[in-house]
Amino acid sequence: GHSSATVRDRLYQIIRQHELDPNLVKPYAADFCGVETLREATRDQIEGFVQHLADWAEKDRNALLCQLNSYMPAKNGAA
Repeated sequence: GHSSATVRDRLYQIIRQHELDPNLVKPYAADFCGVETLREATRDQIEGFVQHLADWAEKDRNALLCQLNSYMPAKNGAA
């Protein structure tokens, strides 16, 4: 049977495989799904994000990393 754990497992699998920062993937995922926090996202939304993330990581990991880095909290008041 399908449980929501499978989708999250897949997400973490991608994060590990491509050495992404889960702390940046989460806010990006929430943004992608149009929700405040990832917990509010529906299973379908998360599945769509996982597919998007996997595709992008395969095709152009550097561009994905740039996107993820934009979710880094600003340090020392630097823009």
